[in-house]
Amino acid sequence: MPERALHAGPAGELPSANGQRGELGDMIRRLRETRRWTLAEASRRCGLSLSTISRIENNQLSLTFGNLVKLAGGFGIDVADLFHPDLTEANANSWTLTRHGEGQRHDSETYAASYLCPDYNMRRMVPVINTVKARSLEDFGPLLAHPGQEFLYVLEDAIDLVLADTGTFRLRAGDSFYFNSNIPHALISIGAGEARVLSVIWSSSGPRQP
Repeated sequence: MPERALHAGPAGELPSANGQRGELGDMIRRLRETRRWTLAEASRRCGLSLSTISRIENNQLSLTFGNLVKLAGGFGIDVADLFHPDLTEANANSWTLTRHGEGQRHDSETYAASYLCPDYNMRRMVPVINTVKARSLEDFGPLLAHPGQEFLYVLEDAIDLVLADTGTFRLRAGDSFYFNSNIPHALISIGAGEARVLSVIWSSSGPRQP
């Protein structure tokens, strides 16, 4: 599938007009109805207000990346899944291929992410290539945390990996790092160029079901 970009607007918000935003609202409604959740149940699981869930489904609300993470976490999927139109359909394939430049893109204030093999619904690993935009903790904003474990491999330039209550680790091209992603963390670009990182997130919750 061709690479699709979602460009963030002010304060990391995504456009609330039609196109991808409409697909997102339709996707959330289908996911909720497939699970037979009420709006209240979706609100409880995602940690977002009932009115927010309703506005998302009706394509009336822009979302920051932080709220995208909450939304995906509540439904037990990753952020890339939110923009996959076939997520609610059965996927019997035992493999999938992403060629160069065909990842599913999501641009936020902190990362330009390219999710690899997003159309494999039964995966337990989430591979993504991040171009790190933030150049300070102030740029990054609140640290992010998510269930599971994460492996990082720096492809280009250098980053600081900030782990809450642990410290800051400077990683350069060729360095790798493995950590518990429940720990709030941030990636900060510290080199002269753009830092690119391969991140593989693993969840112990079992294979994801469509």
